[in-house]
Amino acid sequence: WAEAKADLDISLEIHGENVAALIDRQLVHGELGDWPAALKDAERALALTPASAQAHENRAYARSRCGDLRGALADTTRALELDPTLRTALSS
Repeated sequence: WAEAKADLDISLEIHGENVAALIDRQLVHGELGDWPAALKDAERALALTPASAQAHENRAYARSRCGDLRGALADTTRALELDPTLRTALSS
């Protein structure tokens, strides 16, 4: 995972607004157990795509892992408002 993170760090240095790379790095941070860093990337991705149900769902998961259950619930609720078919949000 460390190698993947290094590659994504380089990609984001070049293309700082690459939402896909932010989401991928968020997942890598999670795999490495660095949930505060995952949350930071989730927040950046959400700032770039505020109408994305997936971005809200991703931040909900990172928030829950950081212990912010109220924030996670708010993000999950918003994700479902944006996309009621987003079943994975229900399991976050």
